[in-house]
Amino acid sequence: MGTISATYNWWGASSGPYHGTSNPTGLGDKVSDWVEYKPYLIGTYTGPSISVAPQSGNVSDPITVEGIIFESNKEISLSFGTHQTITTTTSSNNGTFSATFKISVQFPSTKVITATDSEGNLATTLFYIIPSEILVSPSSALAGKEITVQGSSFVGNTQISISFGTFSTITTTKSNTNGTFSTTFLVPAQTPGTKIITATDSEGNLATTTFLLLPPTFLKILPAYNLIAKGQEFDVEVTSFFSPQPS
Repeated sequence: MGTISATYNWWGASSGPYHGTSNPTGLGDKVSDWVEYKPYLIGTYTGPSISVAPQSGNVSDPITVEGIIFESNKEISLSFGTHQTITTTTSSNNGTFSATFKISVQFPSTKVITATDSEGNLATTLFYIIPSEILVSPSSALAGKEITVQGSSFVGNTQISISFGTFSTITTTKSNTNGTFSTTFLVPAQTPGTKIITATDSEGNLATTTFLLLPPTFLKILPAYNLIAKGQEFDVEVTSFFSPQPS
């Protein structure tokens, strides 16, 4: 007599079925030598179930979804957030599956992953897309000064494009394997005020921060300082300027 597969079943006890050799402490129904019962359920049947590892990550990171208690040898369709069918796979004889795919470009937040077999059985789990982040130091300066932008939670080993105010691409750099980067550039001449700095990787992940561009100034003393007598009143004229003139 051949072996009968009876995995992922509830045998009446959380300790599993009783078998004199392979599970002598089982308090559930008795099974014969020709029944394959492991793994077994430790609770009553609740339907298909899926898990994801890791449970958080960045766009384009690979993740693995595993499922149990689906129909045997059926096509499994996986959806991820707004991506209706991100991949498909086939369940095993035991109704299990494992599928690996890359996180698609979506707005960072908690996403629902759904696995559905061709018989309509489905299960869901949650995954969190980590938002990218950038910081600028210093947070304010004059045009022509050096500033540094640092970023995290971007795609690893990819080009990062930096925009500054009206400059769509003021510089580019590359993230490391951990998805972080650091780049330094000179503040361009633009109209003083709050500027938006944006970092975007090749997969569409982006992050923004603000920077205060200070207005350059110079002093003009009237009359000339070397003609002022002791006790004489004089005027100081303060004028903002740009060099070169902003476009």
